Amino acid sequence: LDSNWPFKRSFVTFIVNAVDYLGHSGEGLASKGFLPGDAITSRLPPMAQNIAIRTPQGDVEPLTIIDPTMFSWGPIRQSGVYVLTWTVPGAESEFERVFAVNVLSQEEGHIAALNEITIGADTTTSIEPGEGSYTPLWPWAVGLCLGIMMLEWWVYHRKMML
Repeated sequence: LDSNWPFKRSFVTFIVNAVDYLGHSGEGLASKGFLPGDAITSRLPPMAQNIAIRTPQGDVEPLTIIDPTMFSWGPIRQSGVYVLTWTVPGAESEFERVFAVNVLSQEEGHIAALNEITIGADTTTSIEPGEGSYTPLWPWAVGLCLGIMMLEWWVYHRKMML
């Protein structure tokens, strides 16, 4: 309790490295997202048994793994949420880890506005940037105020000379 280490820069570095190491390279904080075609890889406890993965459709696939401390499965065929489950001898319940698999292509996530949309018989087209009907009035208001101030200044100085 008499240490000043929490107030030094090295303490912050130590905490970051400890969380990274104990969280298995960030897995404890947040798991990495995957794309279809990737392989899901993760660390497991050394005594892991009954390892299985549940696909987004709900199918459970039991896995036989040579090294129980390192899990690798793939390639991923579909997007969705995959759940890895395992048991440890002496534990009361099974453990699980969730992996998110993102969209199949970059185009699916592209949500740009359409140039033209048809609803029934009506077709509406978009306008190009800068062609909108909105015109900001604040520059004109600032210019008018500046003009009035210059006019007042000129009148004031004219009266002083008379």
